[in-house]
Amino acid sequence: MDAKTYIKHASKRINTEEKRWIDVFLSFLKNKSLIFEVGSGTGRFSNYIEKRGYFLIRSDVDKAFIKYQSRKFNKMVYLFDIIVGHLPKKIPKEIDGLFIGCVFNFLSPYGVNSALTNSKKILRSKGYLAFNVSMEWGENDVKKLLKKHSLKLERLFQDKWWYYIICKRK
Repeated sequence: MDAKTYIKHASKRINTEEKRWIDVFLSFLKNKSLIFEVGSGTGRFSNYIEKRGYFLIRSDVDKAFIKYQSRKFNKMVYLFDIIVGHLPKKIPKEIDGLFIGCVFNFLSPYGVNSALTNSKKILRSKGYLAFNVSMEWGENDVKKLLKKHSLKLERLFQDKWWYYIICKRK
């Protein structure tokens, strides 16, 4: 699905389980913590996090999403690919919290492994990562992936469609 189609049909609201996931993720961080969002897309998670008083840096790999958020919300969105992992020059080298919503299902297994490897490089020691994957993955698959990347599972929620994961860099 291309970005224009996604923007047209994607939900503009955050559901109850997504709010719970984000709120628990934020509870691990100090207010004023720096959060880097990978895959900001339509901005629905970004806007919720910012309304909660956190400083968020938005990024996306797709220029159409960047253009959409720049126009709709007057926000700076950086071009960034988590698989490659090279942070834009103006971004601090260590981040307190990394938020990756609705991205991993679009990646190959190689892409997910690269994304988690690069996530660890971006996160400060004992920094937090929040991401979600579809239920097709299975809870054991998620736990094995975290173990492989030396990430400590802090919370795992689920609804009908998604696993919502919060983990910590060791």
